[in-house]
Amino acid sequence: MAYRRDRYAVDEDTLGNCRAALTAWEASGQSSEVSVGHFNLGFAHLWRGELAAAEEHMHAALALTERTGDVVHRSRCLTYLAIAARKGGRVDDVRRYVSRVLPVASAGQMLEYIGTARGNLAWIAWRSGDIAEVVPNGRAAVEVWQKLPIIYAFQWTALVPLVAAAVRSGEIETALGYVRTLLAPSQQRLPTEIDVALADGVRLWDDGEHDRARAAIDRALGYASDSADACVPAGRC
Repeated sequence: MAYRRDRYAVDEDTLGNCRAALTAWEASGQSSEVSVGHFNLGFAHLWRGELAAAEEHMHAALALTERTGDVVHRSRCLTYLAIAARKGGRVDDVRRYVSRVLPVASAGQMLEYIGTARGNLAWIAWRSGDIAEVVPNGRAAVEVWQKLPIIYAFQWTALVPLVAAAVRSGEIETALGYVRTLLAPSQQRLPTEIDVALADGVRLWDDGEHDRARAAIDRALGYASDSADACVPAGRC
């Protein structure tokens, strides 16, 4: 409830609830529940930008899933370990996690994780300047997420690279379509500098000030590309 309410900006109360849950599950002695507890606590640390703690707990969860054979939870751990690596700008680690999660998620038809893997491939392509690979991977991610019965909150994983590719190709209206999705209340809130610049871009475009709108979107992408994590929400980008 708190994640959804706060658009995945994790406060101390939410983090405390995750710690308390893990403690309770450890007392139960049930490996599958302890794995969930470690993942939840790592997930909370991830969105606070506390990467070492996030990875520690997610690796603990992953090790337990490999003992219990829980492929759904294994996919979840690998997906968000990839995001942690992305936040740290570790391209090779992101690529390694994607190669591990795609077969598992595809076999289980876990669409949110298939989509995020493709979004991460779009990010890798963006980081390497391979715009031709950004678009097919980013669009594939969006198409997969559209099949979900609920709205996936982390579509920035693909949409930010897609915005960059569209702007580079001069397709500003296409870029703005992606931007409008990024700004939706159902999505994780982006860092303030990016969120404000993107909102300015939409407003200016709707007011007919197209040059200034393009400049605002360029400014948002500049904030993203200046960061090692290429726009992963956690305070500043």
